[in-house]
Amino acid sequence: MQQKLRQEIESQIGDRMPTHEDRNRCHYVMAFIAESLRFRNIVPQGLPHKAMVRSTIGNYTIPEKMGIVVYQGIICRNDKDWQNAEIFKPERFLDSEGQYLVTKPKAYIPFGVGRRVCLGERLAIANLFLVLVRLLQSTQDYELVLDSHNGIEVDPNVADSYYPPLVVVTDIETAREAFRKNDFAGRDMSNIAGQFSNDKQSDVIFTDYGHTWEALRRVAHSAVQLVSVATDSVDRTVKTMLEREGVGNAFDPKSYIYLMFLNILATSAFGISYDFEDKEFKFLKYALKDFGKELGSRAFLWEFSSIIRFLDRKMVQKNDRLVNEFIALIKDKFVKHYEDYNESIERDFCDALISAKNDALRDGKESAPYLTDANLGMTVLDLFFAGADTSQQTFQWILLLMTYYPEMHQKLRQEIESQIGDRMPTHEDRNRCHYVMAFIAESLRFRNIVPQGLPHKAIVRSTIARFYHLRSLLPPGPNPLPIVGNILLFRRKDHWDVVFRELAKQYGPVFTFWFFNRPLVVVTDNETAREAYR
Repeated sequence: MQQKLRQEIESQIGDRMPTHEDRNRCHYVMAFIAESLRFRNIVPQGLPHKAMVRSTIGNYTIPEKMGIVVYQGIICRNDKDWQNAEIFKPERFLDSEGQYLVTKPKAYIPFGVGRRVCLGERLAIANLFLVLVRLLQSTQDYELVLDSHNGIEVDPNVADSYYPPLVVVTDIETAREAFRKNDFAGRDMSNIAGQFSNDKQSDVIFTDYGHTWEALRRVAHSAVQLVSVATDSVDRTVKTMLEREGVGNAFDPKSYIYLMFLNILATSAFGISYDFEDKEFKFLKYALKDFGKELGSRAFLWEFSSIIRFLDRKMVQKNDRLVNEFIALIKDKFVKHYEDYNESIERDFCDALISAKNDALRDGKESAPYLTDANLGMTVLDLFFAGADTSQQTFQWILLLMTYYPEMHQKLRQEIESQIGDRMPTHEDRNRCHYVMAFIAESLRFRNIVPQGLPHKAIVRSTIARFYHLRSLLPPGPNPLPIVGNILLFRRKDHWDVVFRELAKQYGPVFTFWFFNRPLVVVTDNETAREAYR
């Protein structure tokens, strides 16, 4: 296509400066621009309009003052109005004689539709023509090629600008209704998910619903054993704190807590442990925890457009490097377990997964093809990815709550003294230490460190309570602004959780929230949510 563009420019304009009148001669150039606007419309969501009177759209009644948005990005790329809509084809804007179409297809609305169409449409088309032509003229001695090593996805056929909306459930009854079935058991692909689950490997957290996910989840659950490694890690951590900090001195315990829980996971997974000076511990702590502080909310912005990832490419490249090094480290440890594996002794999580794989192969189970070393290595990685940070943050809250409520702290000590004494605690002691278990449960409820679960994907058309899954009707919610959606509601000093709670009170148990250009249907009802996730 680049060659065809250059040939037309050379034959119709040559080396002189292009003018607006040249648009009438450069039919393929104009068709290329039109197809670019259709194929990757950079403003897929038009500005919201307001219903001036009570009206109807199709079978739906729209009340007065209701915000209406035309999602032109979908209209420009749906199979109903376009043949092979997902293929970039400038010729669709040329007639049988190769002339640029005077009358465009009715679904071609990159600048909007109706009386309030974009004011800058004519100026944009004119400028795009002049810039494109002059760029190709100025680079006639070169070929424009894509660099696949710049930290972004360079294939324009990969649509990363348009994500299906999220239905956010914040009510337990709605949640139970929604999640008690497989309709919403899928996992949508994203920039982050693609780093862990792709053509080379699959894990449990990010892999979409299917045979691979079912096989990995089943062996992961069976392989996770309640190994009594926590007590030794706790003893060593307490000893280290006393040696380094002394008694009676204030200090920040976060690093010690992180080391303690990372050692519990490392011992359970690989049969190894670390200390503060270990090079590998420093890498894992940085990759899993410290880098997140540098990254901030950038990772969420990367999800919306490769343009954002390109502008932030240095951080994207650093993130990719750390993820790849982390994956390589975990996979290497898993593979090395084959060297001294003994089927009669399961030392850790890796041994258990190898045994599960061997059993599946020996018995000819349907899950055997999915239990590859690459997939099992990623399953081990999930243990670190999901467990290291969440466990230590939860324990930080437990520690803080114990110090904030000394009377509860005293009750915990009294129960432990009466039920366990000085011996090492075991998993069976949970059945006797009722107040300890209640304290942990209340800590998880009161300060849940993962307040928003990972998004599920609807794998079939389904319903939540009386609302259809987006495709037919969005629930009520605050009107979004262009591009930023409802994000500006978070400008207040209140925690974002407070904002969502107020919206639930105002709009009911199911409402729509726009996160930038991505609408979220927030479900705050228990039964509806459980129905989706069962």
